[in-house]
Amino acid sequence: MTTNYNKKHHLQLLKQRSMGENSNGDELLNYSCILQNHLEWKIHDQYLELIEEFLKENISMPEFFNELQIKNCSIINAVVFLQKHRSL
Repeated sequence: MTTNYNKKHHLQLLKQRSMGENSNGDELLNYSCILQNHLEWKIHDQYLELIEEFLKENISMPEFFNELQIKNCSIINAVVFLQKHRSL
C-alpha cells in the first residue's frame, strides 16, 4: 500500500495513539516507515561513503556492519523521538 505523506494526518494519528486509540495502528506504522525512509534518504551519502570504504578494503566486514547498525539505530531513535515529541 502506497501512502502519500500527510503531516497533519500523521500528527492526528499520533495524538489519537497518545489518547489510547489504536484503531489506526497499520496506518501509523506506514507513516513511521515513510518517516524512517525519508531520514535514511537524507543520509544516503553517508551510506555510499561507508560502502566505498568497505569496497576499498579500508574497513573490515565487522566494522562495516557495525557502522550500518549504528546508523540504523540512530535513525530509529530519531523516528521515535520525532513522533514522541510530534516534531515532524
